[in-house]
Amino acid sequence: MTTEEVEKFRAEGTVEVMGHKITLDDVSIVRGFAGDSKLYEASEWSPTAEALVILNVSIDEEMERSGLAREIVNRVQKLRKESGLNLGDPVETFYATKDEKLNKVTLMKGEYLKENLLLPLISSEYMSKSAMVVKHSVARIGNSDYDIWITNKTFALDTKGLSVEGAKENEKVMEVVSRVLSVRSYEGVKREMESNNGVLVLKVEGVEVRLELGKNVFLTAGDLFSFLQKERK
Repeated sequence: MTTEEVEKFRAEGTVEVMGHKITLDDVSIVRGFAGDSKLYEASEWSPTAEALVILNVSIDEEMERSGLAREIVNRVQKLRKESGLNLGDPVETFYATKDEKLNKVTLMKGEYLKENLLLPLISSEYMSKSAMVVKHSVARIGNSDYDIWITNKTFALDTKGLSVEGAKENEKVMEVVSRVLSVRSYEGVKREMESNNGVLVLKVEGVEVRLELGKNVFLTAGDLFSFLQKERK
């Protein structure tokens, strides 16, 4: 019998099959699902139930991304707890993974991660070489490794925006600048720059390096990352 015929039978209470009159007292109607069990899941049938509930249990890309993002938040929070850190401590968090899907999820779910972690999760390529690592862990997320670092807050340099007089820009000079900033008081340098219209001039390797807050030097790697993202747009 078709679904329509069964519903008519239930409504009228009788049906004729091959010349025989059959009533609801003569049969027991059982609902079942004959569709793709890999994509759908049906509830257990009960004689008193008015309907058979069928759920789509397939996982779409957005659901998968959201699940991975929640797992990333969980792992970072766990690492922060292990480090004995409190909310508001001056730290930054970085990540690295060879898994393209995980990397894409981290970028696409950046706002979600920031909202739940209360600070951005940044690619390790933005991590200063002079940053002090508070805690590092390799988490297993999905089927791939996901490195997480927690570091102290340090100034971040955009070498492309640095103005170096008397010598060509080179990696050695940039490393020395980064090292000089790391050994000086973070708050002290910050106050000095803010009191001098955001400018700080350093003598490094006989070269004058002009640092400008928000242009070639940033208070955090997160600020640098946000700046570069806007530049690319």
